[in-house]
Amino acid sequence: MSTEVEPKTSNDLFERGPKKVLDESTRAVIKRLHEKEGKGIRELARDFSVSRNTIKRCLNGSYVKNRKKSPNQMFLQKHYEQIKQMYYEHEGFCIPLQRTIKERFKFDIGLRMLERFCQPFRKALKSETAQRDRAIRFETQPGDQMQIDYGEKDLILGGKRTRIYFFVSKLGYSRKIFAKAYLNKKETSWLDGIESAFHYFGGLPITLVSDNDRSLLRIDHKENITTFNQGYQHFIDYYGLHAVRTRIRHPRSKGKVESGVKYLKNNALPGKKFNSIKEINVWIEYWCRTISDERKLDGFPSEFNTPKLRFLVEKAHLRPIQLPRIAGIRFEQRKVSADGLVRVDGELYSLDMSFASKEVQVQISDKCITITAPGLPPQTRDRAQQVYKPIEQKIGDTAEQIRAARLLQLQQVNKDYQTNPLQRPLSAYDSAIGYTKVQQ
Repeated sequence: MSTEVEPKTSNDLFERGPKKVLDESTRAVIKRLHEKEGKGIRELARDFSVSRNTIKRCLNGSYVKNRKKSPNQMFLQKHYEQIKQMYYEHEGFCIPLQRTIKERFKFDIGLRMLERFCQPFRKALKSETAQRDRAIRFETQPGDQMQIDYGEKDLILGGKRTRIYFFVSKLGYSRKIFAKAYLNKKETSWLDGIESAFHYFGGLPITLVSDNDRSLLRIDHKENITTFNQGYQHFIDYYGLHAVRTRIRHPRSKGKVESGVKYLKNNALPGKKFNSIKEINVWIEYWCRTISDERKLDGFPSEFNTPKLRFLVEKAHLRPIQLPRIAGIRFEQRKVSADGLVRVDGELYSLDMSFASKEVQVQISDKCITITAPGLPPQTRDRAQQVYKPIEQKIGDTAEQIRAARLLQLQQVNKDYQTNPLQRPLSAYDSAIGYTKVQQ
């Protein structure tokens, strides 16, 4: 047996809302329409946007215009401004506000009633918070700032789906974008991308803004200190840049390049297939010079609202590049062993004994390494030809010579002592016990 449920009307929904006060003339009209014109209670409730119980009270004369307020309502009305201020001080949370009211006023108010009372304040607080947190465009002077970041996307590379990492840089004034693809985002990729951006833009900015990527940072967990790692620090010192790290989990600090990464992934790469990284970079550079540079920027005059036009102004403010590229070179700290050996990328290289047990700085490039230490002349080793190989190593003025000399000083063992005089053959023991071997 099924039970039909009467559909809810607007009047039913209104019963849950605030009560509407009816004046004396309105109550008289309701009574006349019901008695003279025969309108029903439901129809009158819908026409006057009140509940059916209100219509019934109007008809039987029991309607009271001003009902007596509850103690909670009287308390809230009396301390309206104080509770409003306390609500903002409690950051919009009613549970701690309820505790504070009980401690301060010795009045235990219901949580649901307090929440209904604070509903208008909640809307105002939410609007104020949204206005405060609203992203505000931060403009910089020409040539002042370049923001850098990495994005990643799975692409078809050589017929296989491959994860590709994209270095993206964006000039703060002109919004001109440069991007380059890599198979990883290690420190070498970061430095090569930054240096490639300098040569693409034709100059150096004053400030370089990055996030807190682990490839650029060195973290001292004992001291709770985070600084740029040695390779990145040497890079920015080499070019005379002012490097800035943004706040953790605050991407709006570098919102220009964040939007640039999103723009690259959603505009340049969808539907594309490539055979090599080089092919990706050729396409990206073409995209940067054409589609990206011609896009319209909001908030600027129509005759000056594309990166291409704005870059004409910014390019004159970039500092000239007067140094050779060093993105393929990195610097690391090493300690030389007591044997005068230093390990770089899994290979050992022999140094003069004057470097033994010393802390040294190693400059590493693709072809050679250069080792320097305070008070000692630098030494250079070819990474392919001068790898230390103990079998092929000749004795020279190194620790190997000292070891060989000590071995030669040891006396040879006398041949008379090479055999044990107490050692006897097994037949001697057989005869001692009277054992005779039976011949078969």
